[in-house]
Amino acid sequence: AQPYLPEIREGELRAWFAGGRFLGSLLKMPLKGDFRVQIDAGSQIRATVPSANQRRVLKACSRFLRKNGIALAAVDLIGSQISD
Repeated sequence: AQPYLPEIREGELRAWFAGGRFLGSLLKMPLKGDFRVQIDAGSQIRATVPSANQRRVLKACSRFLRKNGIALAAVDLIGSQISD
């Protein structure tokens, strides 16, 4: 089970990588009055720029993906914690 992270109120960042290189991201917002992000149930998505803390985490993810030969990946962050 995943612990509840209060930063979910500000959304969950989805970041995409190819060949360990960061491609882009978007912000997935939880449902109104709920903490869950469910795109199929009406959660909104919006363009975003990762924060400085998130960029540090994404750089570490990029190094890990390159080192381990992972060609394609999507990483979710709540605040600066990897959630998925």
